[in-house]
Amino acid sequence: MEKSLLLMLALFLLSMGTCSFRQDDAKEDKALEEITATELNQLMQYDPEIQIIDVREPYEYEIARIPNSKLIPLGEITKRMNELDPLRVAFVYCRSGGRSAKAIEELKKHGYEGRLVNLKGGILAWADEVDKSMPKY
Repeated sequence: MEKSLLLMLALFLLSMGTCSFRQDDAKEDKALEEITATELNQLMQYDPEIQIIDVREPYEYEIARIPNSKLIPLGEITKRMNELDPLRVAFVYCRSGGRSAKAIEELKKHGYEGRLVNLKGGILAWADEVDKSMPKY
């Protein structure tokens, strides 16, 4: 029963997602799909092989990271976008959510066609909501 509920929750979250809007420039608003740390953790319980991309710097990755995340620093994201599987949702995070939003913007600008979801609040939100023992910096 619990697995059925978890599966239904995972499918719901993947199909619906949460959206927020941010002003990119004066000409247009662009939707930035986001997920909370709690929601991402629930999805990870269902699928431990979920595609999670960390766009922070290597020294930050050494301090704290979400399990099974792949490090692709923001400065390398477009030249390494071939490392992402466009057939799977990519959950992108940084320290607080700004760099990951920028990474998503850059990937879209360079033609990435897969679904990209920003971790709202980044690793700091993860430390607050999911793993309170995780170091904050």
